[in-house]
Amino acid sequence: VSGEYVKYAYDEEGTTGTCFRIRLNGEEKKFIGMNTKDKAQEKSESFDLTMEVKAGDELMFLVDPEGNDAWDGGKISATIKDLTSQAETKYSVTYKYDEEYPEAVMNTLPKDEEQYLKGEAVTAKAPTSETVEDTKDGEPGTWKFNGWDAESKKVEEADVEFTGSWTFTADRTNNADLAADFSGPESKNGWQYGMAGWDGNDFTELDYDKDNNRYMIKNGDDFVKPELKADFVEPGNGKNAAYKWVAARDGEITVSGEYVKYAYDEEGTTGTCFRIRLNGEEKKFIGMNTKDKADERAEGFVLTLEVKAGDELMFLVDPEGNDAWDGGKLAVVISDDGTTYSNKASAGKPKTAAKKESKVTEETVSEPKNEVSPKVTEEPEEPKETTEPVKPEETVEPVEEEAEPETTVEEVLEEPEPQEEKEETVEETAEPETTEETNE
Repeated sequence: VSGEYVKYAYDEEGTTGTCFRIRLNGEEKKFIGMNTKDKAQEKSESFDLTMEVKAGDELMFLVDPEGNDAWDGGKISATIKDLTSQAETKYSVTYKYDEEYPEAVMNTLPKDEEQYLKGEAVTAKAPTSETVEDTKDGEPGTWKFNGWDAESKKVEEADVEFTGSWTFTADRTNNADLAADFSGPESKNGWQYGMAGWDGNDFTELDYDKDNNRYMIKNGDDFVKPELKADFVEPGNGKNAAYKWVAARDGEITVSGEYVKYAYDEEGTTGTCFRIRLNGEEKKFIGMNTKDKADERAEGFVLTLEVKAGDELMFLVDPEGNDAWDGGKLAVVISDDGTTYSNKASAGKPKTAAKKESKVTEETVSEPKNEVSPKVTEEPEEPKETTEPVKPEETVEPVEEEAEPETTVEEVLEEPEPQEEKEETVEETAEPETTEETNE
């Protein structure tokens, strides 16, 4: 219903003007007031209404004198147009999910066979099920429906589409232990074993060597570095050794452990460094890049992080330039209750297998009598028996009587003159052999 109401001008005092109404079955649909008092110029106002009517409905156009009948003249123009032919176009409603979920989830999409006219409101239907027991990346858990992008939508001049999403919660919790969980060939408790760049990009899972319970690159019948085991790690071929763990649930976690870089005895080596990255963002850096010869080094870490289900935590050992003598060990404990690696170690789990040997080495170096170490004395026992200038009877007998090699060192050192001869003999006959065995 469209048109215009015009109130003519008047030139008298005491007039009240008019007003105009449109009413459908007594219900007001439009009001136009022209009730200016006294003198006034001509005034007009248009209208454009859309209404649903049934046969027999009454539409009324009313001009009100507003109190008196003076100078109330004007005119109405109105056009009523049937829109039924336009309204006959009908539209469909479809449903989809925001990504490709497991088949059991996709099968919950609802269907709507109804057709809808323009202007109608459509309320979204619920999926056939709002929870589904299934897997994600091979891990069992529960999918839960989050909802549609809108509860209802109005039909315009196009089909209507509702989009929904789901969230996965794994059966496992955010508790993991790298050593205890280590397995193959399928990942366990959220762990994956591979290689990557220093920043964690280009992560590629490695091949599983069942005979040695490790992950490496399979090259024909051989395996090449990087090498990842439960108690040993070594980068190689220009790639970081990468242990990746995927968070099972939203929440706060404690990440703790220790990285050990084993000792090496070669010139030209560059050592390693170690990084922890969450979704690509660095959270911890440990540098073990001492050059050339170096003793075993170990450094612990404890971090508190906020994670969401599906977040990726990467533990990266970097070869730092070359692949020589980069072996070490990584221990990691992840918990959602504050438990740390040191807590578990004190409860009976060994911290590092090589820690005791490292301590003995430090104590040996600090001895004032470091000209002859216990290891050097043990290795040349055979040469002493075959070398005439040393008088082997005096040196060998204490070794046979005492089980501890350190006693032999002390007894020999108490006799100055024989010791000097023995040291010269050891340097001439035993040093190359000892160096080779130590390097091995």
